[in-house]
Amino acid sequence: MIRHLVVRRGHYSGQKMLAFVTTRPKVFRIDQIIAKITEAFPSVVSIIQNINDKNTNAIFGKEFRTLYGQDTITDRMLGNDYEISAQSFYQVNTEMAENLYQTAIDFSDLNSDSIVIDAYSGIGTIGLSFAKQVKEVYGVEVIETAVEDAKKYRRSKSFD
Repeated sequence: MIRHLVVRRGHYSGQKMLAFVTTRPKVFRIDQIIAKITEAFPSVVSIIQNINDKNTNAIFGKEFRTLYGQDTITDRMLGNDYEISAQSFYQVNTEMAENLYQTAIDFSDLNSDSIVIDAYSGIGTIGLSFAKQVKEVYGVEVIETAVEDAKKYRRSKSFD
């Protein structure tokens, strides 16, 4: 049974991810469903299954499976490219987030000796937006996939 369908879209990339949250590992005719979706919507580059058999208000369970395409989608924010997993936090209104982050950067009194702590950082979009202006950025996050996505970005940009 499908409990939830989570749709993610990269604002600038146009890439789409569908994440089916199911109560059981086996989904009836999933191959046919995937074929119909990808034929009708070529911008879908990722279809993920998450299994959550718990009777709670949590959307995602612990087990993720990539059924089609990539594990992540990509998007850009303030010139930074990010990989976004199904479970990672990423602002849904990219343009507004960019305006907000740029305003915070413009009004901050930070310099090359400053240290930024990005609490509840998700994939690190706020802290990493400040990274070029400051000495260090620390992200604090409990969602493991978000931490991994932030680390991928950091490695790709040769941050320490």
